[in-house]
Amino acid sequence: MSFDVVFKTYDRVKDHVKTQPTGSAYDFVTQRLQRMQVLFTKWLEVYELYAKGYKSEMLSWSAPYVIWDLSVFGNVIEEKLPDVFGARMPKEVFILVEDLFYQLGHGHDFYVLADGDSFAQKSVHDEIYSQSLKNLSTPRPVKPSGEIDRVLNSIKNEDMVVFYCERGQYDNALSWPLLVHECLHWFYTIERLHLLEAKCPKASWIDEVLIDIYVTNFFGPAYATSLASYLYSHPHEETITHPHFAVRLYTSAKYLHELSESPKSLPSPLDVHVTEALQYIETVQKQHEVVIEGVKKEIDEIYAITKQPIQQLITAKTQPFTAFVRETEKQRGDSLKLPKERFPETHVLSTKDVLRYYSLGIPAAASPRVLFNSFISKEFLEKGVEPLFMKESLKKWYVREFWKRTIKL
Repeated sequence: MSFDVVFKTYDRVKDHVKTQPTGSAYDFVTQRLQRMQVLFTKWLEVYELYAKGYKSEMLSWSAPYVIWDLSVFGNVIEEKLPDVFGARMPKEVFILVEDLFYQLGHGHDFYVLADGDSFAQKSVHDEIYSQSLKNLSTPRPVKPSGEIDRVLNSIKNEDMVVFYCERGQYDNALSWPLLVHECLHWFYTIERLHLLEAKCPKASWIDEVLIDIYVTNFFGPAYATSLASYLYSHPHEETITHPHFAVRLYTSAKYLHELSESPKSLPSPLDVHVTEALQYIETVQKQHEVVIEGVKKEIDEIYAITKQPIQQLITAKTQPFTAFVRETEKQRGDSLKLPKERFPETHVLSTKDVLRYYSLGIPAAASPRVLFNSFISKEFLEKGVEPLFMKESLKKWYVREFWKRTIKL
C-alpha cells in the first residue's frame, strides 16, 4: 500500500465535489451550496498536504496505518455530499429559516440546510475535524506545517453551519418548524439565553428547555404541535444533554395552556384551534406520563422564572407571536382598504385566509409564522398537510416580499 492510493482517492473525491449540483431557483441557496463546495475542496487540500508531508518523512512501520487513515478521510467528505447537495428537503425550507434570522436581526449567509439522522446543528469545521484529523494518532508532518495552518485558518474563517433536517421528515411539513429550535442553538449566547441559566434549577439540558420556551413564544403554537406530531411517530429517549422529547413537549405546551386561558389574545380561528391542539398534545403526553412526572416540578419552576425575561428578549428584536398575529390582523384590514392597483401584492394574509386558500388548492403568500400556525387544528394534526402547498406558499411569500422590498411598497 502506497501514498499513491491516497492521492488517487482525493482526486476522485475532488471530482465528485466539483460535479455536485448547486443550482437553485434562489440565488442565496446557490451561493451557500457553492461555498460548501469550496469548504469541502479545502479540506481535501489539507488532507493532501498531510499525505505529502508523511510521504516525504519516509515513515516505516506506521506508514500502512497513516495511509489507511488518510484514505478514510476522503470518504468522510464523500459521505457528506448526498446529504448537502442531494437533500430531499425542499429548498423552500431555507425561506423559513431566513425569516427567523431576518426577524432576529442576525446575518444569514453562514449556514446551509441538509438531510441528517436527526434534527441537529453542527459547524462544518468541527464536524469534519472530529471525524478525521482528530483521530489521527501519528504526529502532524513537519515540512508543510505552515501551509497546513494557512488552509485550516482559511477554512475556519469561511466556516459554515449545517442545520440538519431529519431525512425522513422531508415531506412532513408540520415538522419543519423543529429547525427553528436548532437555529436558536447557534444564537443561544447572542440572544443572552445563557444568562437565565443561573436563575434556574440545575439541569444538564437547561439550554434545550430555554430554547423551547423562546421558540414557542416566538413562533407560536405550531412549534408545540410540531413536537407533538413528531413525538407521536418517533418516540425518543433522554440523553445526557437532551431531555426526552416528551419533556420538551410539556415545556412548550405550557404556552398553549396560557393562550387557551386567554382566548382574546388570539384572533379567530386560532383561539379555537389552540384548544384542539392542546387536546392532541395531551393525548401524546399520556404515553409518556412517567417521564413527564419526573421533571414536571423543575420545568414548571424554570418556565415561571424565565417566561417573562424571554418574552422581553424577543420583544427587543421583533414581536412575540401573540403581538405578531394581532398586528397581522390589523395590517390585513388596512390592506383591504388600499386601491385595487396595489392589490394583491400588498394583501396581508391571516390564518383564516390561508385555510381558505388551502381548501381551494391555491398557495398562500403568508408569513411563515402565519402559514404554519394555520394548521394546528385536530384535522390537520391527524392527517397532515400537503407538503407541496407549504413549499409553494413559502415560495410565493418569498417572491412577494422580495418584490415589495425592491420597490419599497
